[in-house]
Amino acid sequence: MIASSHGRTVLIVGAGLGGARTAKQLRAAGFDERITLVGSETHPPYDRPPLSKQVLAGKWPPERTQLLSEPDVAELDLDLRLGAGVASIDGSEVLLETGDRIGFDDLVIASGVSARTLPGQPSHAALHVLRTLDDCLRLREHLTAARSLLIVGGGFIGAEVAAVARTQGIDVTMVEALPLPLARVLGATVARQCADLHRDNGVRIVGNATIEQFVATNGAAGVVLAAGETIEADCVLVGVGTVLNTAW
Repeated sequence: MIASSHGRTVLIVGAGLGGARTAKQLRAAGFDERITLVGSETHPPYDRPPLSKQVLAGKWPPERTQLLSEPDVAELDLDLRLGAGVASIDGSEVLLETGDRIGFDDLVIASGVSARTLPGQPSHAALHVLRTLDDCLRLREHLTAARSLLIVGGGFIGAEVAAVARTQGIDVTMVEALPLPLARVLGATVARQCADLHRDNGVRIVGNATIEQFVATNGAAGVVLAAGETIEADCVLVGVGTVLNTAW
């Protein structure tokens, strides 16, 4: 346990990897005053990459992704506030969505990103994004009963979820705006190899695709493409990037 006088407060907004590592490094560097770590989720800080792989596949329990255990929080002497998103900032204090106010001497903004949605994307039980642990657990539960999965977006999230779904015998269609998934980040040659690997594993890839609109029924959802094709599935994942959590 840190012997803290709590005369000075460092407030870290964002209880993800950046926030947790910052708190640890402050203590390692000898800072012995108050550190308040605020997170909008109710879960303790956790690592996100396994959400689209090991946790989604059911190979890891969610607890294995934790970055800070209860003993860690006690050892670091953290004032940990979970389920408390920031609504606004005013001078040297922030207003939480709970109505509480927290003053600070130094502020670290590590609030991360949220999953991007598309224009006209409806709220529907069959439509998913994947950014948080709760997103992962909802998608995992849905996939246990799904026979088909439509993935909108061919980035890393889409590619990883497609691979997991195929190991479970689910029919997968991936819709991508570019000619090849991952072409922007990997280049054409490697992207083509990745696409071939997915096709060899049974993934249907629709490139150069423009979505005209979403469609949704009681038990399924899908998209209408500009080319005229309608693709529906039991489960739909929209993985089209992220937006910064800086509205506050």
